Amino acid sequence: MSIKSLPDYPLLKKLAEALWRNETSYQGAAIMVGSGFSRSAASSGDINSKLPLWNDLLKVLSKDLGSDPWGDPLRIAEEYSSYFGEQALKDVIEQTVNDPAWIPGDLYGSLLKLPWTEVLTTNWDTLLERAAS
Repeated sequence: MSIKSLPDYPLLKKLAEALWRNETSYQGAAIMVGSGFSRSAASSGDINSKLPLWNDLLKVLSKDLGSDPWGDPLRIAEEYSSYFGEQALKDVIEQTVNDPAWIPGDLYGSLLKLPWTEVLTTNWDTLLERAAS
């Protein structure tokens, strides 16, 4: 099977062209890194441990609120903050994510070697920042 036979090959080709274009008038390519990337590219030394996704955090917040864990994540986080306070929300996030326990894997280095114009994330972990330094 050739890479050219992949259904997304035309899009991959355009991405590669955008990444490696040297024209200063062209914007280049940006990437958005989410918790799915972090979950598959980081390790804690415990093979059974995985970085939490939004749903994992929602279960913790919803349990404390006594609400449905399948609601809108931002609304539930806002409710939690309103009810328990902003610091309580930050504490739950820090405890759930446990950022210091995670180490960026080789995939982070590979990703950051590419000439992105921007690397964006909404993740609570600092894996990108640590991999870049």
